[in-house]
This record gives sequence, C-alpha cells and structure tokens, in this order.
Amino acid sequence: MDEALTELLIRRVAATEAEEVSLPHILVTVDVVTNVVTYSGPFASAVDALRAADLERSRQQQQCHPGWGVTVDVAPLFAPDAVRDAP
Repeated sequence: MDEALTELLIRRVAATEAEEVSLPHILVTVDVVTNVVTYSGPFASAVDALRAADLERSRQQQQCHPGWGVTVDVAPLFAPDAVRDAP
C-alpha cells in the first residue's frame, strides 16, 4: 500500500473513532460464570459510559464472591440506518 493511501486510511479511521465518542453508549456486562449478559444505558457519551463502567466494576468487586466475576465493556449505540439516514 502506498504512503498516501495509508495516510488517508489512518485519517478516516481516526475521524470515525472520534465521531463514535460523542454517540450514546451502553454498558455490556457479562457474568463469567453463568454467561448472563445485561445491557445498561444508554449514556450520553463514551465518557459517561466509562464512568458508569468504573462504578459498576467497583460495585461488583465489593459484592462478588471469590471466583465469581463479571466483565464490563462499553459500546457505542448506533442508530438503525433508516433512522440515521432520514432527512
């Protein structure tokens, strides 16, 4: 891949990721023992969702029994194409 094309690709990826930060986000929590998945939100932005994720991780660490844990991830909440593309 030539240098100009690589630079263009990097700029487009960075612009897309920067745009996603301002989208609403949700928390995806998975109980690693039972594989039960829960979704929380939406939160106004990635920063708000990350704050909520930190609180949830702290709460889970205080309440869970040894060997029983959860994973907490943050994900952007995209609008369906029909809604996103509406005039």
